[in-house]
Amino acid sequence: MDAPSLADFYRLCMRRSVAAALLLAALDLEPATGTSE
Repeated sequence: MDAPSLADFYRLCMRRSVAAALLLAALDLEPATGTSE
């Protein structure tokens, strides 16, 4: 069965989503500090 594979795939997707969200949040917060101007 591919149950474990699907679980790992789901975990990877979740981790990537969280990492991407954190990265976007960090990029959004950087200019908010006022470094852009």
